[in-house]
Formats: sequence, structure tokens, C-alpha cells
Amino acid sequence: WAYPMQPIQSAAMSGIGYSPIGPVEGTWVVGFFRDGENAQDPVMLGTIGGIPQNFPGSDGFNDPNQVYPLSNLNFHGLGEPDTNRLARTIGTDILGRDSKEHPVVTQKLSTTPLFDESTGTPIPYPGVPIESEGGDIRRIPKALAEGNFWVEPPTDAPFTP
Repeated sequence: WAYPMQPIQSAAMSGIGYSPIGPVEGTWVVGFFRDGENAQDPVMLGTIGGIPQNFPGSDGFNDPNQVYPLSNLNFHGLGEPDTNRLARTIGTDILGRDSKEHPVVTQKLSTTPLFDESTGTPIPYPGVPIESEGGDIRRIPKALAEGNFWVEPPTDAPFTP
């Protein structure tokens, strides 16, 4: 078995799927050192998710701020795959916020399958759900593969392209 490697823009942990924030403290990465044995010039090729079983200790590679893995309403922690729950078709609530402290359900994701008209077989729901570190959930349309894609941050959030 092999796990697919996610692009470097994905945190690949605590349910933070493909997101513009990139790796967070404690993320497992794959890479190499361009300067060989000197090991001073690292290049990250990607991030790898997993299923955290224990909170990290203070030795070796870990989150020195002890923030990750997350475990709250929007995210998940120990014993659950790092893959976003929506990407695993777990839950259909899209959480919005009526304030910074109070998440509220703003809509439900459609769970009605689409069907191929020529064969009558179900096809996956178009688009891929992604969740940011801040808990914002977006569904990326199929048009992404064709380059037609636009993301806007919540109105109260800073945005760095």
C-alpha cells in the first residue's frame, strides 16, 4: 500500500485538507537536501498525512507550540486520519460563523448522487471540499482542472495570495 503524497500547499494533518496555508508546525514532509551530506539546504517535495496516535513529545520533530494535532469542533486529532472529514464523506454540515467564537451550520452539502445520463451509473459529486486552518470550507469545482478557479477569503479574514 502507498499513501498519496499531497502538494506542499496542503497541511495534510488535523483535517486541514488542501489549503493555501501550507505545512504547519509538526507536519510530516518529504524532501531532500540539495547540498547532500552538509544538510543545510532542504527542499520540501510534499506533505504526508497520517493517523496521529499520541500527542507529540518534546524530542525530535514536533510542534513546539503544542497546537497540533488539533481536536475541536472543526478539526480532529488523535486516532482519526488527517484527511479532511468532508473529503472522506463524513458529515455534510458546512460551518459558518456568526462570530469568531460561535460556529453555526449555514447550509448542508448535497448528498444526492449525480448520474451519468448515458449509463445511468452514479458519478462522484463534482468538486473537492477543502478546509483551511481557520475552519473555512470551500468546494473546489471540477473547472479547477481547466484553470477556471477563484477563492475569496471570509470578509473578516486577512488574505495573502
